[in-house]
Amino acid sequence: MSRRWKIRSAFCIALAMFAPIGLGQQKAPDVELTLLSSVAEIAPGEPFELALKFEFPTGFHLYWENPGDSGLAPQVTWTLPEGFTAGPIQFPVPKRHEASGLVTFVLEGSPIFLTTVTPDESVKVGSNANISADVSWLICKESCFRGSKSVDIAIPVAAESKPVEDSIAFKLAHRSLPVAASDATYITIKPSASESKIAKGDAFEIVLDVDIKDGFHTQSNAPLGEFFVPTAVFPRAAVGLDFGEPVWPKPHLREDKAFGKISEFVDAFKVRVPVRVLSDTDSADVRISGLLKYQACDEKGRCHSPQAVEWVVNIKSESVIAGAANAPKNGDAGGAITTANNNAETKPEVSQSEATEVKPVEGTTTTKFSKPVDNGWMSRWGIWGAILGGMIGGLILNIMPCVLPVISIKILSFVQQADEDPKRVFHLGLMFCAGIIVSFWALAAGILAIRASSDSSAGWGAFFQKPEFIISMCALMFAFALSLFGVFELSLPGSASTKLSGATEGEGLTGAFMKGVLATLLATPCTAPFLGPAIFFALTSSVVVVAIVFTAVGVGMAMPYFLLTARPGWLKYLPRPGAWMNTFKQLMGFLLMGTVVWLIWIYAGLTGADEVVFLLLFLCVLAVGCWIYGRINPMWSGPKKFGAVVTALAVTGLGSFYSFYYEPPELKWESYAKGKAEQLAEDGYTVYVDYTARWCATCQTNKKVVLYSEPVRRRFFDSKTIAIKADYTNSDPNIAEDLLRFGRDGVPLNVIYPAGRPNEPIVLPTILTKNTVIEALKQAGPSQNDAPISDDVVAVVN
Repeated sequence: MSRRWKIRSAFCIALAMFAPIGLGQQKAPDVELTLLSSVAEIAPGEPFELALKFEFPTGFHLYWENPGDSGLAPQVTWTLPEGFTAGPIQFPVPKRHEASGLVTFVLEGSPIFLTTVTPDESVKVGSNANISADVSWLICKESCFRGSKSVDIAIPVAAESKPVEDSIAFKLAHRSLPVAASDATYITIKPSASESKIAKGDAFEIVLDVDIKDGFHTQSNAPLGEFFVPTAVFPRAAVGLDFGEPVWPKPHLREDKAFGKISEFVDAFKVRVPVRVLSDTDSADVRISGLLKYQACDEKGRCHSPQAVEWVVNIKSESVIAGAANAPKNGDAGGAITTANNNAETKPEVSQSEATEVKPVEGTTTTKFSKPVDNGWMSRWGIWGAILGGMIGGLILNIMPCVLPVISIKILSFVQQADEDPKRVFHLGLMFCAGIIVSFWALAAGILAIRASSDSSAGWGAFFQKPEFIISMCALMFAFALSLFGVFELSLPGSASTKLSGATEGEGLTGAFMKGVLATLLATPCTAPFLGPAIFFALTSSVVVVAIVFTAVGVGMAMPYFLLTARPGWLKYLPRPGAWMNTFKQLMGFLLMGTVVWLIWIYAGLTGADEVVFLLLFLCVLAVGCWIYGRINPMWSGPKKFGAVVTALAVTGLGSFYSFYYEPPELKWESYAKGKAEQLAEDGYTVYVDYTARWCATCQTNKKVVLYSEPVRRRFFDSKTIAIKADYTNSDPNIAEDLLRFGRDGVPLNVIYPAGRPNEPIVLPTILTKNTVIEALKQAGPSQNDAPISDDVVAVVN
């Protein structure tokens, strides 16, 4: 969590600003693309590999060969010499990404695409093979940008093939590819289809039967620990088929001493992937394929690197596109690729085209993967459900203690003013109702204006991805609930109330209209807390729906006045005011508290359990601020009231600062860069490098139990050791190269570089103990350089 985010949240909450904060326009990232060859010299007839290596800033992502609900797969067009053919693109294993109700399959870190090129036996020895690739992509973070680049390479043709000396990129690329089902390390997988034949309009299931190796378990599709990798299914696109969300079995839950409750699959389980045949397929023999990604852990709690396994199902189709008999088979692995063979000269490399910001692409690719998005009651009841809900909410507002007692008074005043003329009474009642409805229109317009000033390019559902929005809405709902409980009351300033009362003194239709406006505003102490959900709804719905719902709320609140001015005799049926109204109001406060719990659940998914503790702490402090505000006596002098308000805001502001900004001192981790540890050691610093990953349970245990313990931290401080965190959560080729250099297949890896001896690293065991780390730090000795690390320290690339 960045300090800028924390500061923004602190000010946002302290000032009770519930509208989300607008973000500046994002700039297109710099994307580096390199074309590499697995051989330094080509031999006729012997296949070799080409690699397209992407490098872009952290936080951005490309899309997999099946992008999912949104996005575009990278497109590659090869230009090859005569006699050369290129195979399909082999994509690395993707990551599942959920945002705004959409599920996409993305590639993060530094993805490397592979393809196999086969030269003909007739290729002339002594010539140069000039190969180029035109690549286009869509790269996204908060915004999406199109980019493209042409890269080329010239490889000599010799009698014998000669591999390149440094093939680390190809080693990393192969490690990031899925494995065949027969090569799965910890599971066996048996795919099948619920139907043997399909036709247009049919629905069926792909069933994946998974058996887990004895002594192991896998994480579930929704692991409870933030460090674990979920089991996931990634179907490849198939012409005419639409894949739904996988249906997972109930996981096994257990308690772990280090990580608390864990959700896992044990022994065996089945995953069902629903499929619909939307249109004709491109072949009578349909090949449906995809990946099952999982992370296996043993009985001792050691978790291994995630692995993705290929699965394939063949099925017959009775609905085939005319003339598609010779088309490539459905479901073949590989991305979008076009190959052109010619003898033209090698194309010079051109720079990335100027990237233009585009909205996330939805449903524009032939590789469509969609699922219905459940919007709750709106998706089931539609706009009529929204109208009904709004009217019921408006009617409930009339039961509040500030509203119900005045209904009879208002109706009787209209009767007296009209000299008991029924038509005149009804007309006055209509204008009074109009005043109420217009007041709600004004409220809706104000909220929409605030919303319009925020970044809505990703859709209103994107608000739920912003922690500052969730915190703000938690604070708003929580404060409104406290108001319903009687901790404090919302009211208009005295001067504003006086001016509005003056505007309603006149009689006639205009006076009745203004009375409707005033009645709505004066009911604020009771109705404002109930408008919290409406405000929340307005921030996350379309403009049309917001206008309709707020109109329905106004109509619901005005309904009793409409009916009773039409039939004044019905006044005798109104319930009598009493203590029951306060009980009802407090009961509604508990409903708002339920909304707060739901928002906290969303917040936990965005930030983790640790941050929820600080959110709860802030809500406690906010309650103190509201209590101070509620203690203000209307008879107090102006300065005394002002002092109480300032005190309430100060308490709330300090609470938000401590909850979201202040961080207790702990080990200061420096960011990782290739060669940085060696350079710092050469400069006289003792350096500790922790190669770790969020999904590595052993890594997190080492940190919690050992590195963050008081004696180990004291040793770090006393020896002035520099700590570097090499985060391997997302694949990083430089970290992977370091792991290979030290003979490790994965994390954890802990290495100490002694001051002045960068070539004598001390490699610690996989499972750390306090004594092991302290003794290793003593062996390395303290830093010999007392100067702070310079900001000019740069990575050394070998």
